[in-house]
Amino acid sequence: PHQPLDRCVRLLPHVSHTGGFFVAVLQKTHASDTDLKEARKRKLREEYYARVPQDLPSGDASSAGAASTDVPTTVPMNLSSSEHFVLVPTEIMDHIRRFYGIDESICNEQFCCRASDHRMQSIHMVSAEVSAMMRANPKLRVLAVGTRVLQLHSERNYRWTQEGIDVLWQALDGSRFVSLTEACLRLVLEAP
Repeated sequence: PHQPLDRCVRLLPHVSHTGGFFVAVLQKTHASDTDLKEARKRKLREEYYARVPQDLPSGDASSAGAASTDVPTTVPMNLSSSEHFVLVPTEIMDHIRRFYGIDESICNEQFCCRASDHRMQSIHMVSAEVSAMMRANPKLRVLAVGTRVLQLHSERNYRWTQEGIDVLWQALDGSRFVSLTEACLRLVLEAP
């Protein structure tokens, strides 16, 4: 049967800088199997972190790329011992900055990755204020932050994500920009 959509809202992409989508309020009537599994995982996680020493590495650049030796080796299944975000090491950000020509208006400390992601497959960008808060509170465990701007493509080679281009294009020095004439653009667009 057809249900009326009078309690549904359509968000337009040009207003919120996203793809068009609908939002509706749904009421959950009972817990699913997934909910029960998540509750068990959450309980295991809480029990585990209650046993972990509170003086784990703070997430500074020196500990971001290497596994911590202070973390106990008995991590419960499906749990990461370091799900929080840490700053990306300076040498990696300097390499990315040189390659893409990111100007100095964006500081290295604004880029972070998950501590458990030792290959740093996804790099996120945060505001200067969030970066300052993360550095001022080293024991703070940030679980979700910023916009994913770079994705690892191959060893030490990163590609922009779509969100990353939107966030950082104004901070690029132009060394990676390509200028096309109208004739050249037509040729590219008309090619099979």
